[in-house]
Amino acid sequence: MLVCLGQLLLLLVDIIMASYDQFNSGIFRINPDKINTKLDGYNIRTFEKISPKMCFDKCLRRPKCHSYNYNRHILRCELNFRPKYVSVDDFHNEVGFVYVEVGHYRGDPMYDTCLGNPCKSGEICENKKDAGGVVCVKDQEGKDYFGTVSTTKSGKTCQAWSKQEPHKHGFWAMNDESNYCRNLDGEQAPWCYTTDSETRYEMCDIPFCRNLACRSSPCENKGICAEVAGGFKCKCPCGYTGDTCSTRDKNKEDCKRSTNGFEYKGMINTTISHRTCQRWDSDTPHGHSFNNLNAENYCRNPDNEPKPWCYTTDPDKRWEICDIPFCTTPAQECVSSLYGEDYFGTVRQTKNGIPCQKWSDLTPHSHSYDSKLKDQDDYCRNPAAPGDKFPWCYTIDPDIRSDICDIPRC
Repeated sequence: MLVCLGQLLLLLVDIIMASYDQFNSGIFRINPDKINTKLDGYNIRTFEKISPKMCFDKCLRRPKCHSYNYNRHILRCELNFRPKYVSVDDFHNEVGFVYVEVGHYRGDPMYDTCLGNPCKSGEICENKKDAGGVVCVKDQEGKDYFGTVSTTKSGKTCQAWSKQEPHKHGFWAMNDESNYCRNLDGEQAPWCYTTDSETRYEMCDIPFCRNLACRSSPCENKGICAEVAGGFKCKCPCGYTGDTCSTRDKNKEDCKRSTNGFEYKGMINTTISHRTCQRWDSDTPHGHSFNNLNAENYCRNPDNEPKPWCYTTDPDKRWEICDIPFCTTPAQECVSSLYGEDYFGTVRQTKNGIPCQKWSDLTPHSHSYDSKLKDQDDYCRNPAAPGDKFPWCYTIDPDIRSDICDIPRC
């Protein structure tokens, strides 16, 4: 009994030390707020194959980044925005991950070399030794690129996303993207798998200029841009129309399909007591951290409240829920937006045919969506877009935690 207890204690010490080793190298010393734990549901960007120091810097340099999850085994960095409040249900145990909040490191010259944030909107501050100190760089890696370049920087032809030869991959949801360069997973630039069996994938040479029609992302409301002769064409998500998807489709119901309305993108802008909503990009009369919602003053639910809500223009009433009606028309059985966050159809199995676990169940897989999606039965959903790229579900197979679903695009 004592021998087993001793072995267990040694294993626990090894796990803790391994986590701290990643954050205590050289002058970079960060104590994780939580070990073998990650925050779910608040992801704003993911980076692969980067060091703990790079992950810390990427979060610290972005004012909207409140915290990050870092996996020391696979070098995965997940940046999180600031929740309205955090509960224990938002965290789940996952070996290899650490959770770090960066707020108390901002303003400390030992960690923050960009005090005062001298950069313009859309840029971030970085300390580059080869550039002689602090520089401002564009805060994007081509994730907004939806053009038609289909060759890599060395001239190799891109493999079609719908093909699994010569290179197998898991981005089957990009089947309708032909063989165009894309950045789906936080790489430093758009990329593609190649038709060269000796080169699995390679970055594409996408110029930073305003001459590419889709480079400036002209499609609003998450419309998908495609370059055509003489310009671009936007494929608008459900509920929007117009050349740039800027106009609400008056023929669409202004309604919600879930109890808490996490997916609601309508135009109701008054609360349950008929107060007018404050614009999300304004801090008057109420300061807040949801300025990047890009939703004018419409009711939204960015933080898993019981219903959509808004800050009000009444100085004496900070925020209040809105009365959003339920939709009465059937949901589409296809995906009309880039990430499928608007999908409320009835597909209930993964692309490999494994039945989905009910969102209200915590077995065989424990998770933090049981409250947010408790009324969604076992249907495929995407509650964390764009952190997740397509509707998915937890599975009833104890050995396969989750997988994406096979849903056609509209």
